[in-house]
Amino acid sequence: MPSNYAPVTQNTNALRRTSGLGIIPILVLALGLGGCALNSAGLPGGLPIPPGVSGSLTVRRATLVDGITGRTFNIFIPTSGGSGALTSCTITVGALPAGLSIVVANDPVTGTPISCKISGTITAGAGVVNFTVQVQDGSSPVQTATQAFSITVRAEFAVTTAGALPNEGRQGSTFGATANGPEPIATNVSATVGNAPLTSCVFVLAGNPGFNLTPAPLSASACPLSSGATLLSASGTFTFATNAGVTVQDTAILDPLALYAGLTVAQRTVVPAGTVKNASAITIKVNPTLVASFVQGTVTPNTNPNSTLLDGVDARSYGVINANAGAPNWSVVGGLGAGAAGVANYSWCVSSGGAAVTAIAMTGISTSCAAPTAGVNNVKLTSAAAAAGAAAFAVDVTDAGNLRVASLTITQGTSTINVRALLAINFAQAGNTTAASTLLDGVNAQSYGVINANAGAPIYAGSGGLGSGTAGTVAYQWCISVNGAQVTAIGLSGISTNCAAPTTGSPVLLSSAAAITGTATYTVQLSDTGNEATPLGTVTAGPSVINIQITMTATFVQGVVTPNTNPNSTLLDGSTGLSYGVINANAGAPTYTVAGGLGAGAA
Repeated sequence: MPSNYAPVTQNTNALRRTSGLGIIPILVLALGLGGCALNSAGLPGGLPIPPGVSGSLTVRRATLVDGITGRTFNIFIPTSGGSGALTSCTITVGALPAGLSIVVANDPVTGTPISCKISGTITAGAGVVNFTVQVQDGSSPVQTATQAFSITVRAEFAVTTAGALPNEGRQGSTFGATANGPEPIATNVSATVGNAPLTSCVFVLAGNPGFNLTPAPLSASACPLSSGATLLSASGTFTFATNAGVTVQDTAILDPLALYAGLTVAQRTVVPAGTVKNASAITIKVNPTLVASFVQGTVTPNTNPNSTLLDGVDARSYGVINANAGAPNWSVVGGLGAGAAGVANYSWCVSSGGAAVTAIAMTGISTSCAAPTAGVNNVKLTSAAAAAGAAAFAVDVTDAGNLRVASLTITQGTSTINVRALLAINFAQAGNTTAASTLLDGVNAQSYGVINANAGAPIYAGSGGLGSGTAGTVAYQWCISVNGAQVTAIGLSGISTNCAAPTTGSPVLLSSAAAITGTATYTVQLSDTGNEATPLGTVTAGPSVINIQITMTATFVQGVVTPNTNPNSTLLDGSTGLSYGVINANAGAPTYTVAGGLGAGAA
């Protein structure tokens, strides 16, 4: 206890023994010492004050701490001097803040009634309240002392964050573990509103997917919403309910008077810590995890997106037919992409095989992940020009993330486009070394292409394109695009003479088991069916010509003057021992000739 706060307990009998005059002479002596006044420190030279005599009554503090509207307020105003016991504490000028009162109270250090106590719950609004305190003791005559004071009444603090938080979460990712830190749930607590800093934060969140619900304050005025290292386990909109979801506490205001430094914190507390809740609901949206998907085609979709796309064909466009219905379409849902408040769209790129994809004219996606395509949630592989070669590539999609959630990149498998060779007609005919322009000759009224197990039949076969054996397509289609009627006349089989109703199948052959008549010049057409990504293609072979020779006939003649007109019966007579047919330049030699058919010199 400070020495200037010690009660007067000195024994005055010693003074009486030294003077033998009693107490009255001593007082007279004291009063006559150089005009020195008595005070609580005793007589000059340290002599004690006798009982019944005291120094001037004094108020021992000049300032009071702030109060906060709605909270209790409990502060002592100590005194010294006087009789040692106060009889009253009153407000003589002004008034206390509404809700407070002043009384004589035992001082918390001495336990004696030498202090005034201002206490109660402040109900007034914020502002400065001025007043004067007067204290009075039981001296005779009565001693009084006054002291002017002011109390600054602060407003209670509040949670200022309300509504939807600007940064959303993502299922399967952490929240608030980025370099930017947690999401602040802010208050307006300060040195003039409530009493900063905050000391505790408690969250209540139904269905909590992993947020820390009892975090230490983020700063003097905010609580941190974060999952730390915990991955958020669910998606949806989560709500901190009104007046229930967020509870924050600030710091108590303590009495700074040095006289009370040795008291406990509870004894020195003038204004207790305040606890407030959110007046409005606070929500945070957690988006589903980032998922990429693939579809190709609308009628017959490709259901194996991570391996093989619909085939393309060299020199044909890809993915642009039927309003691009057959273009490969990569799309994405979830994550922190388009539509998430305050963030950009998804970004797309080819993470491997970019050069191969460039060769077949990918559009809507970057072939460099250093500069991905942004602003879409789906991309397509299309080509308005020729495709070339085969491409195997992987597509990456990245969402933008936000201040609390790092961006996320996922890879949509490895996709392969099988780019088939040009559609072509391949021709073969046993013994014919030419292409399909000139076929081996035929003979009128004779069958064609059916001897030796049809080895001599002209064979048209398809290659490349989207023919038989291609998943989701039918076989090649064949027809005669020019002069089908001519071909019919010579007994065509295995190929349609009507391109409106082509023959399906490969290979095909042109043959006849009946007599061929006439001559045929025609053009063979081959089509594939394409698919939803690649338009059908058509090629032709020819025009092809079958040269139909006349029917073979034999004739006989002998002589030039008197010919023998009966070749099959009797030649002119000869004579033994004489030459025959050599006279007159052999004019009389029997001569056999042939016309038509496939004789010497015929191809």
